[in-house]
Amino acid sequence: MLGQDEVWERILNFARSNEGKAVALLNPSKGSPFTITEVSENYIRINKLPIKMTKNMFLDIYDYLKSRRGWVEIGARRVGASPDTVEGFIKMKFFNGNVDALSTATWFAAILVYSNIGIEFNHKAKGQKIRFKI
Repeated sequence: MLGQDEVWERILNFARSNEGKAVALLNPSKGSPFTITEVSENYIRINKLPIKMTKNMFLDIYDYLKSRRGWVEIGARRVGASPDTVEGFIKMKFFNGNVDALSTATWFAAILVYSNIGIEFNHKAKGQKIRFKI
């Protein structure tokens, strides 16, 4: 199992190798690609979000998925995010519980899956779901 430093290093490696390039969402038919615009030792920026996607955010989401032990809906809803989704977790943890805060789960999920850290996307399920591979 990967330690947190290795998880973050793999995320950074993915981000650095894709900086300035179009990155597809997990379900490309649901939206347009995003571009990684800046990579720092402590955060990643993309063109679709006005916030920094920080190391702590990625690692907390990774730990959340590990703790769930099964498929978790991404649930990228702008309004009324359900607390049992990745979007709901992010809004509770990083946006002071505001279920109507900025929607970010779609981009976090894509980067986590593409970073080869043990997070997989369920291409077959109705709705978009990810999980930590056991």
